[in-house]
Amino acid sequence: MQFSGLSGDHLVQLNENDVQNIAQSGLTAVLLPAADFYLQMKYPPARHLIDKGARVALATDFNPGSSPTQDLSLVGVLARLNMKMTLPEVIGAYTWSAAKALGRDSTEGSIEQGKMANFVVLNDDWDSLFYQVGYHPVGETWRMAKKTYKS
Repeated sequence: MQFSGLSGDHLVQLNENDVQNIAQSGLTAVLLPAADFYLQMKYPPARHLIDKGARVALATDFNPGSSPTQDLSLVGVLARLNMKMTLPEVIGAYTWSAAKALGRDSTEGSIEQGKMANFVVLNDDWDSLFYQVGYHPVGETWRMAKKTYKS
């Protein structure tokens, strides 16, 4: 089976054929570790997807039934601990891969000439991200080259 589209969302129960097809398709696998946590489900095989060449994005799936959190930091911690993603993979999942899943990678998702200047300035080292639950070292956020938040 060949997959098409920008993203496959809320992927959980994947067999080896699914992983292979996703990796070969160019589809972004959108994983929702907070929903898996709240529903007490087995986490999707993010490490296996990445190792096979698939692109992975992360999201909260914020909703009152299965994922009552908007905390991207918690999602990043769960991805690192339970889905065995590295810190650079989590950052990439929130930036470039998320932009690919939305079809916005030509204008967002990475810092490149000609793209929107969307970025954060941290109050700590980058490797402090997604390590401690509840720790948010973001000092500033910038959207289209304008500061939108300062701690």
